[in-house]
Amino acid sequence: MKTKLPHLLLAGLSCLAAFTASTQAAMILEYKFEGDGTNTGTTGATNNLSITSGTADPTFTGPASPAPGSTSSLDNSALTYNTAGGTIASGSISNTALPTDTDLTMTGWINNQSGASLTGNPRIFDKASSTAGFTLQFANSTSLSLIIVNAAGTQGIATSSSYNYGAQNTWTWFGVTYTASTGSVSFYSLQSGIVTLVSSSSLTNSVTGYVNNSNSMRVLNTGSSSRAYDGYADDLRLFNDVESISAMQALTAIPEPATIGSFMALGAMSCAVMLRRKRRNVVA
Repeated sequence: MKTKLPHLLLAGLSCLAAFTASTQAAMILEYKFEGDGTNTGTTGATNNLSITSGTADPTFTGPASPAPGSTSSLDNSALTYNTAGGTIASGSISNTALPTDTDLTMTGWINNQSGASLTGNPRIFDKASSTAGFTLQFANSTSLSLIIVNAAGTQGIATSSSYNYGAQNTWTWFGVTYTASTGSVSFYSLQSGIVTLVSSSSLTNSVTGYVNNSNSMRVLNTGSSSRAYDGYADDLRLFNDVESISAMQALTAIPEPATIGSFMALGAMSCAVMLRRKRRNVVA
């Protein structure tokens, strides 16, 4: 019996919708910084960001970024490295959202300010303790490092290479994935609008796995305001899985309406073809 094209397209669209739903389900934190620190990820208001006042305070009224629909961003430019200023933090992330041995993906836009130093490991995400959690930080003026701390208190570190994440006075997109079972870390950038693999490596000290802790999620600083990132950030996201390049690509830009239709049609047809092949294999 022949399967008609409309039926295949409907099946393909369902497949595409399932792909999008899977990405949304894994996105536990999403901060768009549209004038506030609201979390539109799956953990909701529990992990809204709030600012604790200090001698210099961050704001949610920074300049718009290239992120889709952006009208403002997180402004941390009043703080410099080791400034005893205000901090930005959410509530603790539950073990349900970050279970033991979970994979991770972090994405976002950052904008380092002119003259700002990236030495001293300024933070992007900070949730590490002495025996658990993770930190995403600058390793030097160009490279990012992901640190995973295991239950024994051993730190595993992976550092990017061959790309400048610290460009000044310009918006830079980053993507980092972590596979807990192998300790593998991959760093991505946006080059000519395309999500591109920069480098991959394994954590040092043969560290694998993931152990959660009760720490709050700090953004662009530590809890003691000792590792401030001097600049702006937007569309910061945390996923509890390894997101594909295509999924990360979908988050970086909104095409024109005609292009969206083309992408949906192509995606639906691709899914439909896969379903058709699967049916043929079953019959065979």
